[in-house]
Amino acid sequence: MKKTIFFGTIAIFIATTLAAQPRRELINVLVAPDHSDWTYKAGERAEFTINVLRNNVPMDEIEIEYTIGPEQVEVREQGTIEFKGEAVIIKSKKFSEPGFLRCTATVEVDGRSYSSYATAGFSPEKIVPTTTLPSDFEAFWNKGKEDLAKVPINPVLTLMPERCT
Repeated sequence: MKKTIFFGTIAIFIATTLAAQPRRELINVLVAPDHSDWTYKAGERAEFTINVLRNNVPMDEIEIEYTIGPEQVEVREQGTIEFKGEAVIIKSKKFSEPGFLRCTATVEVDGRSYSSYATAGFSPEKIVPTTTLPSDFEAFWNKGKEDLAKVPINPVLTLMPERCT
């Protein structure tokens, strides 16, 4: 009995210790735009800063492959640049229309690939939908709301509303 309790306690301790540890990569590729709010006006040029760290220390003499292009569309710019322990700045071409521009940086260390990206928004408030609502959408939506209104309310939550907040 004592052995069961002892080994059970050890198992719980190990399980909670393993679950509490965040996953950490040996190599970190950091990509950040030069605007702290990540937004730009259409027609501006974004600058992306890239850092490569091994165990939180800047690496030296490593090649970075990068791509820049609209989010989930064809790549507009790509290339390689040498990282020598100090942040690398890559300037994008001007992005004239409202939308999102993504910079992806990739390095290879010991045969393994590490990458990261940052996305900059250009006049995101001016982005227009690329599709239109189906003609029956309003009827579909209103029927969904009517069906939801028919679902009974949980009486426990009705009697104890303070537990819902």
